[in-house]
Amino acid sequence: MSVDVAALHRFFKQRERLSMERISVPTALRLDGVGFGKALKGFESPRDIRVHRALVDACRVAMQRFGADFCYVVSDELNIFFVKREPPYGGRILKLCTVASSLVSSVVSLELGKNLLFDARVIELEPSTVVDYLLYRMRVGFGNYVTKLYRLKVAPPREGEPLERLLKELEARNLLSFDWRAYGTCLALETVVRKAIDRIRCVEVEVVRRRIVEISDPSKCVEKLIETTTRADDEPLPSTER
Repeated sequence: MSVDVAALHRFFKQRERLSMERISVPTALRLDGVGFGKALKGFESPRDIRVHRALVDACRVAMQRFGADFCYVVSDELNIFFVKREPPYGGRILKLCTVASSLVSSVVSLELGKNLLFDARVIELEPSTVVDYLLYRMRVGFGNYVTKLYRLKVAPPREGEPLERLLKELEARNLLSFDWRAYGTCLALETVVRKAIDRIRCVEVEVVRRRIVEISDPSKCVEKLIETTTRADDEPLPSTER
């Protein structure tokens, strides 16, 4: 609740990049659902687990396809982070946005049985603002959830109504779910060590791999992103596996 959404919106809006520019790490690729309110009429509001799962699956596919470091899903948006790994296509923004929006749209549309679209934009980051950007999107997603839930379950909030008051009333009525609905889900790379057999030497060896893990605890998401941001540049990055 202490995140200054207005200030962060102005800050990161200035860092959106379009056209034929190229981008390097760190950067975030944000995809937003287009007209989801009407397109998903009949699904649970304000947030439906089927929609969330479809977006998480799309985020996983995008991470694997693009070699991204981290992904965050909340409401109808996905944020794909390139922190240490360079974005594909030489960092060409137009290519990144068009391919990512096509990929995510196809995955989500197939899972939900609807023709759904996503737009895409690139946000230029610095190592010191990577976590700020995640907190910014978390706070926006949380605020939207609280406002929509209040409108559905209580009454349309008055213009300028403090979010804190809406939050307290929803809590008092036991209407608020502090889970993926409020906080979203992040996907991070986790290093695992597995035992394997070297068939040539016929000995047991340790194999280091990275797998994608899902987290819906906001504090742990921030911790994972900090780990990713502060990882040594020369640390090996084995192939990603599910």
